[in-house]
Amino acid sequence: MFQHAAPRPLEVTTETIIIQTPSTISERDQLYQQMILWPYIIKASHAEDWMLTNDLQSTDVGYLSDCWNDPDWFRMYADPYCSLLWLQVLEHEIVFDMEQVLGVVTYEEKKAGAEGKKQQNGGARCHFMGLVDSIGITGYWKPCLGTDLPTNSESFAAEIIAFHIDRILGFYHTPAVAPRTFSKKQFNALAKVIENHPKHADKNIQNKFDSVLNHCGRFNGEYADGATVGWSPKNIQLLSKHLDVALQNSFFVKFHDLTDEDLSRLARTQFNIQPYSKPEDIHWVLENVAVNIFAILTNNFSRFGHNLFIQTRTNAHTGAQEFGPFIYLDNDRSSWKFNITRKGKIPNDPLEHPLAKFCKFPKQIAQRILILQELSELDSNISFGKLVYWAVSVYQDVPSGPLFSLFEASNLDIAMSYVARTIQHCLDHHPQEEVLFLEPWATKYDFMENIISIFANLPRKLPEEEFLSNFTSIPQ
Repeated sequence: MFQHAAPRPLEVTTETIIIQTPSTISERDQLYQQMILWPYIIKASHAEDWMLTNDLQSTDVGYLSDCWNDPDWFRMYADPYCSLLWLQVLEHEIVFDMEQVLGVVTYEEKKAGAEGKKQQNGGARCHFMGLVDSIGITGYWKPCLGTDLPTNSESFAAEIIAFHIDRILGFYHTPAVAPRTFSKKQFNALAKVIENHPKHADKNIQNKFDSVLNHCGRFNGEYADGATVGWSPKNIQLLSKHLDVALQNSFFVKFHDLTDEDLSRLARTQFNIQPYSKPEDIHWVLENVAVNIFAILTNNFSRFGHNLFIQTRTNAHTGAQEFGPFIYLDNDRSSWKFNITRKGKIPNDPLEHPLAKFCKFPKQIAQRILILQELSELDSNISFGKLVYWAVSVYQDVPSGPLFSLFEASNLDIAMSYVARTIQHCLDHHPQEEVLFLEPWATKYDFMENIISIFANLPRKLPEEEFLSNFTSIPQ
């Protein structure tokens, strides 16, 4: 659609991708393959000639419905085919209605008396056509980059990058996020629907759309691109708003605010888990460690102040409210503009970080981090940041241009190396079984079977970035 100057990737046929079944490779190699195949999943989801059908008998429709309605907290996130279908919907399915539409309000406009939040980037909840709507899948579209509104630190590109970080490293706590472009003509058509909608009529809708195009439009205001964030399949609750302080503290520990006394107490008590500890105690620790690692990798600690959400559901038998895992929303303030160790909320020395004091980590996340760290030390052309960079480079055709730079990738690598050092330090000083604990969201789905299904839907030729040719076998 919109092309930008960028290095042209090599072209290879899908036959050059060697897929080994899980029974023939080690757990380490399985994790490695899952990471390096991620750009191919993104390529498949981005292909416009593969649309979700509205046939009730369609395998894809049935699979997506099963994903969405699965009572498992993590199915929609951890199953790669669920992610693929979710991404395809968010980027390509027809949007026939929007609600909760926000226009763009700049800091200067707000000071002059305009209604809106202090810094308002705009956005809208999107409803998709056909069976997707009946399943209940919606998304929230966020426009504008930081360069569009210099006084605002939010950027839709950050939402996309944070999602890739989540999936590549196996956090599985971030809803799917895909780029989405609307034209002025599409906005005008939607405005006619929304202006007199029987349930959510908005007489000011045209002005709101115009504000997006005026402040964050591309090609002379004819288009506006952004990120569509998938709506959670489970109910969510804002931790800081709806829970009292004592209850909030029972769910979450903010590592970068801990005193030495807090560290010592927590290391002796709640974080002192062992292989024989109760599953709920282990899971509580892993949830807290994972969200704090994600904050380091995204350099986004503001989530802990006002936008840390937790998933909830109602027990079908007792009617009681059940609290589940955290969900990582509002990642638009994530940033990789600088070295986090020099200008962040973490100690300069990773061995002084609480991660290196507690020495408890989600096993597969830690293994993925160590694999990528080892590879980057062996070959400077290979790194986690570059893997994210090449995956996001699939979106070269969005109007805003490249969404993630190699400079930002290098800062992401610094953040990941920081975490890797804490993990390796703990493994050097403690038995592995007392440091690494299998996370409850560890992939339980047949990854390779689903990957083969994904490849069956790919175009004949796949753009492949140069680094992928280096990922032929993992050093032992």
